[in-house]
Amino acid sequence: MSIVIRALDASALPQVAAGAAQTFRHPWSASAFADSLNSGHCLLGIEVDQQLAGHALFSQVLDEAELQTIAIYPQWQRRGLARQLLQQGIAQLRQQGVVRLLLEVRAGNQAAIPLYESLGFVLDGRRKGYYPAEEGEGVEDALLMSLML
Repeated sequence: MSIVIRALDASALPQVAAGAAQTFRHPWSASAFADSLNSGHCLLGIEVDQQLAGHALFSQVLDEAELQTIAIYPQWQRRGLARQLLQQGIAQLRQQGVVRLLLEVRAGNQAAIPLYESLGFVLDGRRKGYYPAEEGEGVEDALLMSLML
């Protein structure tokens, strides 16, 4: 199994948006990804045997960065790819002088939270009722987490 992590450009956006649509109930659109790229954000893709398996989007302001979105597409989940993708993104951010990486995650995302904690992210706070519920009516809290680089 050959794994490559690389920066993606606008030509990859249809694939990225399709992967996001497979992964999330409320996915980013191709135009939202395009706007983000046009704002100078960094979109990384992880490929397995030359097939796009996931993406991570980072924004940066001065010495802080934020993980805007990350997805490992359903057929590739539970293989350690998110960890590899995040580790590569963190390494690149360090090289760019970033000292703190921020993220927010659904309070109920029991796949992502332990991964973030294992990478050293700590809980900074909670946004009550931030996300629409994954199923049915209602809302879900966002957990605010950060990692000192």
